Amino acid sequence: MFSWRKEVLNNIDVIKKINPDVIIATTSPIACLWLAKDIAKKLNKPWIADFRDACSLFNPSSFPLVRLLDERIDRYVVKTASLITSYGYHIADEMRNFYKKETHIIFNGFKQSKMENLNYKKTPFKRKTIYYAGRFHSHRVPAVKMLIDWMSQTNKDLCLKIRSLGPAKANKEILEKVKEKNLESKVELLSPASEEKISEEEKQADFLAIFGDLETKKEIFKGSMPGKLFEYLPYKGTILAVVRPDSDIQSVLKEANRGELVCSFKELDSFFSKERPDPNIEKLKTYTREFQTEKLCRLFNRVI
Repeated sequence: MFSWRKEVLNNIDVIKKINPDVIIATTSPIACLWLAKDIAKKLNKPWIADFRDACSLFNPSSFPLVRLLDERIDRYVVKTASLITSYGYHIADEMRNFYKKETHIIFNGFKQSKMENLNYKKTPFKRKTIYYAGRFHSHRVPAVKMLIDWMSQTNKDLCLKIRSLGPAKANKEILEKVKEKNLESKVELLSPASEEKISEEEKQADFLAIFGDLETKKEIFKGSMPGKLFEYLPYKGTILAVVRPDSDIQSVLKEANRGELVCSFKELDSFFSKERPDPNIEKLKTYTREFQTEKLCRLFNRVI
């Protein structure tokens, strides 16, 4: 908060020389918003608050006074912003109501050139493959375990291939579940690999898995939009999102016709009994970074 702020403000002359037309602050950390607010005031320029997480809308502190102070601080800082951008439907609504500011959605998106992967001629595997590459935050582990439990009682010939970035504790939990269900021949937990290797494996997969929180107690997390969702959109494999039933991920999958959200054995049975959907190409184009950048630039023009 303090060291980086000082470092940036020590270079205020460089920023003045650049003479920006608009300043955009992406947070977290909240220090970004403080800096944008102060620099915008010094330069007499407009600024935009871009939220890539919920900030004080989700505060795990057990002290009500701390939560109240954080909310007051956030509102004070964002008060001078021209508008807010954020990453999904529910979170944008929450931001709009909380900050009383015009709010727009800018998805993380994917590079448009990756849409050529939809025409990729994959090599058929002996069994259908579910693939995931990424990190296992603690709230994702129950979703992985549920999929493994389901695999242990289905007669469908499936393989789950995981490129895990850890942590070691999560890897251990998953391996213990695999061993408990005698699925060592159907579940592979692999070490991290290069981006090129992972991309090749994603192209080959029949199903691309996303794991999220299955609990619905924390309302704010229904709006979580993992970057992995947009990475998977331009691949051929059908997306399997093992997440809470009210997740905003569902809306993207439905609009692009790229997969389904599941959170029970019954829904998994249904998912793997269906034909793979044909993607909605025109809708997919609206999730490209190029399309999302155009939206952002139109907002810049309005603010300037």
